[in-house]
Amino acid sequence: GETMVLVSGGIDLSVGSVTAASGMVVSSLIMNADWPIWPARLAAIGFALVMGLINGLIITKARINPFIATLATGFIIRGGGYVASGGRTLGVIREGYAVMGRGRLMDVVPYPVIGLTVVYLLVYFIMRYLKLGHYTYAIGGNADACRVSGIDVDRWRLIVYALCGTVAGVSGVLLSSLTGSGIPDVAVGSEMIVIAGAILGGISLSGGRGRIEGTLLGVFILGTLTNGLIMLNVRSYWQ
Repeated sequence: GETMVLVSGGIDLSVGSVTAASGMVVSSLIMNADWPIWPARLAAIGFALVMGLINGLIITKARINPFIATLATGFIIRGGGYVASGGRTLGVIREGYAVMGRGRLMDVVPYPVIGLTVVYLLVYFIMRYLKLGHYTYAIGGNADACRVSGIDVDRWRLIVYALCGTVAGVSGVLLSSLTGSGIPDVAVGSEMIVIAGAILGGISLSGGRGRIEGTLLGVFILGTLTNGLIMLNVRSYWQ
């Protein structure tokens, strides 16, 4: 999701906050409102989509710089999660809830890996074959030229930010299932790791260049380094 935003010439610093808030939403709906598991998950992803739309509207309609806009919304969303939860973790006691985060397909492939694969293939298809993908590259390369060519730049940017929010929501739902709870301070600082992974994979901060395959490689490199340091018992401060 962040890859599409970066390629379009923008940036989204709220993804970590949206991830945490989505986990809080799904946990709260199940435990406090007694929702079934899947409707609660879909509602949490819908919440994240709305947060992405709000980011897009602030940037495209209020003409606020994406860095400032998403930094601010990230603080607001994170703060809202703290206020709503009182800063406490909300555990989910519901049979089958943790399967998505901890289970394996046929006891072999972890479900989060399947989630990663599905999202990756969808974004790959969008960036490679759909009009949205082509316009994302064009807008990131030269937004003014796109406007002169008759492309509704604001509309396509709005869609890109909405998609980024949606993917962050999926991450929040998976993370909540993995931990079996909604944690208001989860994924703090993860937006920097997300952006670092994309940049490491060749995505340009100035927009218009980069491929989703590079992002996947960048994320794998960061993940391998992190896991390797943990297995070597390197203290977190040194990491």
